[in-house]
Amino acid sequence: MKSRIFYPTEVVIEAGGHRNLLSYAPNIKRLFAVTGHSAMEKAGVLDAVRAQCATAGVELCVHKGISTNPLHTDVDAVVEACRVFGADTILGIGGGSSIDVAKMVAMVMTNGGSCWDYISIGGKSLRKIETPTLPLIAVPTTSGTGSESTPYAVVTHAETKMKKGMGHSFLYPEMALLDPELLALMPLEQVAVTGFDAFGQALEGYTSGRSTLHSEFYGYSALKLIAENFERVFDCPEDLEAKAKMAWGATLAGVSIGLVDVNLAHAMSHPLSGRYNIQHGRAVALCTAPAIWFNRAHVGDKYSQAAALFGGGGGSNDESAKSLIKAFYRLAEKFGVSLELKSYGLGDVDMDAVTTDALEIGAINTNVRPVTFDDVRTLFSHVWEGRYA
Repeated sequence: MKSRIFYPTEVVIEAGGHRNLLSYAPNIKRLFAVTGHSAMEKAGVLDAVRAQCATAGVELCVHKGISTNPLHTDVDAVVEACRVFGADTILGIGGGSSIDVAKMVAMVMTNGGSCWDYISIGGKSLRKIETPTLPLIAVPTTSGTGSESTPYAVVTHAETKMKKGMGHSFLYPEMALLDPELLALMPLEQVAVTGFDAFGQALEGYTSGRSTLHSEFYGYSALKLIAENFERVFDCPEDLEAKAKMAWGATLAGVSIGLVDVNLAHAMSHPLSGRYNIQHGRAVALCTAPAIWFNRAHVGDKYSQAAALFGGGGGSNDESAKSLIKAFYRLAEKFGVSLELKSYGLGDVDMDAVTTDALEIGAINTNVRPVTFDDVRTLFSHVWEGRYA
């Protein structure tokens, strides 16, 4: 038995911590902040960062406008803006996409080229990440993607619409700040869809075909926190303790997949986001129940253990999988998240294309059960109908 862990990120959990951000990173001179369109501006969060920088004599450049599925050309444009500014530190503040872009900017600033040069696809030559990134601070405003605690970043190619990730230990942020005050700003729809992403990552880390003692521990611990706090953060947005625990669960899920990668559901979700611009957490939710059923005979008693956290579990592999899926469906119904792809107004979906894209995602090879083209295409047909088998 062999199990290793490498985790270089300092994690701070502090309500209102965004107002003390520079106290955790006192040596910054030129800070480049990457964020979404307007939420952080409207909430006054960026003003708090500006005030700290003004007091500390730190030059600040804020780049707003990161979308839910950023394109590689978008990232390259942000890199150029960062290069012109001459940043010595990168701040990613927002959802997973903002943090992913911040990670890629920090990396390309020291390694050069285009962010897409570092994506392995179709046998093309892969540029290696060889130089440590600029220091990166991640401040997630959602409890879901785990980007603040993973060595991954994901981007979509502007022309082909292929969505794929890169991974390297240099992509771990130097610090992650979990501020429940920021998490309390999330609209309920975001609470739901990002929470499903956290659930999926925790489950995939826990049941990975590459599972280790460490990944299982962090994956299961994340599932427990999510089971205990997911509904609470939806029902009681003002409960900052529940927000902090849900955020810690999402971060632990990120630690788990950082060790073993995600697998089937996440691999299937990428082409739905890349080709059809479905938000990542929603795409993961669409694919999770079919993936659970597909893997049910290959995970030992892990589905029973996971289902027990949500009030079910026990019995055969089929019964345990059904129990976990039932809990998942109940949450989706409560949160108003449709699990039928056909309900998203996409018209026809090119099943062969999304299947081919999913099989290009390296993480699919970590699935506990090997998959074929026909397997994945059948699973996408289940996703279309909103059923698990």
